[in-house]
Amino acid sequence: MKWLQTIWMVQLLLRESQTKEDAIRVAKLGVQGIVLSNHGARQLDRGPVPLEILESVVEAVGKKVDVYIDGGILSGQDVYAAMP
Repeated sequence: MKWLQTIWMVQLLLRESQTKEDAIRVAKLGVQGIVLSNHGARQLDRGPVPLEILESVVEAVGKKVDVYIDGGILSGQDVYAAMP
């Protein structure tokens, strides 16, 4: 990751974090953002819903990196729940 950051001059976002522990590990690598994703439950049908782990991930790494979610938004209430 450090090497990639030396040649890639834009923000690095890592997709596929599925747990708070994954996010902490990735944040230590120096990425600027994390995308919580379960591929819309197509490939990982038993993976956590990104919206359900969002709060714990933001609490763990939110000051260090930006946290985004890929899916899990089904209503306006879900949008409200996802906002800081």
